[in-house]
Amino acid sequence: MVIKMEYVLKVDRQGRVVLPVEFRRELGIKNGGSIVLKKKNSRIYVEVGGDLEGKVEQWKEKLKGMEVKAQQFKSGESKWMSENWVRKKLGIQV
Repeated sequence: MVIKMEYVLKVDRQGRVVLPVEFRRELGIKNGGSIVLKKKNSRIYVEVGGDLEGKVEQWKEKLKGMEVKAQQFKSGESKWMSENWVRKKLGIQV
């Protein structure tokens, strides 16, 4: 593993740390952005979190353009699709 940047950060009374501007710029972390903190044994890993609201808006736009056609379901008599199997899984007496 090659370490490009290394900083020693101070933790304030509220448990906060400030990420150096070089890290934020290189990783594209902007004001209001998010990061994911993970702990494994005695190590802490930081990952750049995605823009969830932006992704949701992108998916909304994609869904608007989709065409959905309803089809009637025809069940076959397989183990996984039989009416008795479904009733058994739902706890309904057969």
